[in-house]
Amino acid sequence: MKKPRIVIVSSLMVFLTLVFVYIRLNKESDQKESPPPTASDLTAKAKPQQTAPPILPPVLAPAPLKRGNRSFYGTLPPALKDIKDLKLVNKPSAQWQKKLEVNLRRLGGEKLKTLQVSPQESYIIPDGDEGRMVERVIVKLESKDGEYTSFFAEVDSESGHVIKTWGVAIPEKARHRH
Repeated sequence: MKKPRIVIVSSLMVFLTLVFVYIRLNKESDQKESPPPTASDLTAKAKPQQTAPPILPPVLAPAPLKRGNRSFYGTLPPALKDIKDLKLVNKPSAQWQKKLEVNLRRLGGEKLKTLQVSPQESYIIPDGDEGRMVERVIVKLESKDGEYTSFFAEVDSESGHVIKTWGVAIPEKARHRH
C-alpha cells in the first residue's frame, strides 16, 4: 500500500512542476510580444497606486469680533455685517458688582457668612437681534455653619442680575478631612 501512495505523490509533484513551467513559459512569451516598459510603468508596478493626502494650508481661526475692549461671543444677527452696527441693550455700570453682591446677600439670608465675587472677563453676547454686555465672575459663598460652595456666573454689566450659572461645586464643610 505504501508504493501506490508514493506513486501518487510523485506524480502529483511532477504535475505541479509542469504547471509552473508552463506558466513561466507563457509569462516570458507575453513579455517578448509586449513593447518594452517605460519608466512610469516600472514605478507603477514597483509600488501600488497610492494617492498622497493633499497638503492643506494651516487653518487659522478668525480673529474674535471685538467692540472696544470686549470680545463678542456668538453669531451676529443675519442683518448685520459688522460688530460696530450691533445695537446694545445695556451700558456697563461701575456699580454692577455692588448690585450683584446685594442680591446674593439677600438670597443667602441670615445663614450667609462670607461672599466673594471675583470678576474674570467682560464680553458681549447676542440677545435676539441686539447685544448684551456681560461679566463672567466666580462666586464663593460660605455659611455660618461652615459649609461653602462656589460657581461661575454670567452677570449683566448694568444691573448686576445673574443671567446664567454653571460649574456649581458640591457644598462641603470647611476644614473637612477626606
